[in-house]
Amino acid sequence: MNKIHLASFLFITFCLFCNEKFEGDINSYSNTDNQQYHWIPLEKIDQVKINRTNESQLYEIMTDQVLYRKSFPGGFRKKLSPDVYIEIDKIIVYDGFKSNTARTDTSINNTITESLAVTFYLRHGKVIYYSINHKDWNLQKVIPPSTPDVILYSKIDFEVFWPYSQCDSKYYDIYVLKLKDRIKQKNENLCE
Repeated sequence: MNKIHLASFLFITFCLFCNEKFEGDINSYSNTDNQQYHWIPLEKIDQVKINRTNESQLYEIMTDQVLYRKSFPGGFRKKLSPDVYIEIDKIIVYDGFKSNTARTDTSINNTITESLAVTFYLRHGKVIYYSINHKDWNLQKVIPPSTPDVILYSKIDFEVFWPYSQCDSKYYDIYVLKLKDRIKQKNENLCE
């Protein structure tokens, strides 16, 4: 009888853990109603401590109004650069921008002049790394305090929020959401 109770407890605990991983994922690229843009004060980023700040503390420091939040149950080998990978189980992205507004009698035109995206990579509930992507859109270049992974990747794709984001999105669509129209083709490289 004790074995049945233990098995039931473990099964229920496992199911609760799995559901918790997916709860709250935000994919703003497919639901623009959820997009949240907030300028990110740089001093807030400095308050986040690698391997010490947990997810709840991250929301207290930054805000819980994120642009993207993706969970990878069981973990995911995240590519940061051609030779550097880290093991993560969650990505949380914040993005903000500054713009100039030009008004005429018939229209209002906003032009983004500067953007700042910060992507936090978590493993077992703790921030293990983050990428800062600070862009000057007038100059079309990445500017300080952008992190080295972003500077390197901006030479490949200037417009992404974080390095190799297309790899992460493909993996998420195929293996987490199990989207039938994104089934991995034989020999498909997820990072191309």
